Amino acid sequence: MLASRPEVHVTYDSLSLSEMIPALPERIYAAWLSSAEHSAFTGDKAIVEPFVGGKHSTFDGYAVGQTVDLQPGRRIVQTWRAEDFPIGSPDSRVEVTLEETVGGTMVTILHTEIPSGQGSSYRDAWLKYYLEPLRVYFVKVSPKSNGVPKQAPQVAARPASKQVITRQATANKKTTKVKKPAPKKAAAKKKTAQKTAAAKASKQAMKKAVVKASKPKARAKKKTAKSARRRAARKR
Repeated sequence: MLASRPEVHVTYDSLSLSEMIPALPERIYAAWLSSAEHSAFTGDKAIVEPFVGGKHSTFDGYAVGQTVDLQPGRRIVQTWRAEDFPIGSPDSRVEVTLEETVGGTMVTILHTEIPSGQGSSYRDAWLKYYLEPLRVYFVKVSPKSNGVPKQAPQVAARPASKQVITRQATANKKTTKVKKPAPKKAAAKKKTAQKTAAAKASKQAMKKAVVKASKPKARAKKKTAKSARRRAARKR
């Protein structure tokens, strides 16, 4: 009889790490599955087929795998195998979850089934070559691209009550000096005075003219009376 082979227990490492990225989940999801943007934020050549069953290759072929599950804007699951995996070891599994939070998205990477003894080195690699560059990438792009506004949205002020509006209007009346137009009575009085003065002046002018015109007639009468007295004296 052949002796049975001893049972081999294979152990694996796993890791989980998170980072807040200043972009919306949908934006990060799209960038992760884009060959151009994946290459841009990692700084090395990446090829990604953005569908379940599609292949991916990052860092110019250093890590390869296949996409096994996609939940748009929420979750990406891929097999992942690096060049330095031991021969005969199975592929590892990478799950990227995206959770919207204040100021952006909490990105969590769960890497399981890593060959024993390599977990710590891959933890540092995910942080240094993925999460930190991803954060910097979205900090540099415009707010229109990452979907996160630079400032918190402004809340519209509540309309003031009628009582407050009345108080404000009263205060404005007290503090604001408004030149009141001259009353109509004063204007009419002034106009009447002007008319009276004009009439008086006209009357005086007419009086002078009459006096002036009457002086020759008075002289003529006086002269006539004087001549009559002389004629009467002669008859006597």
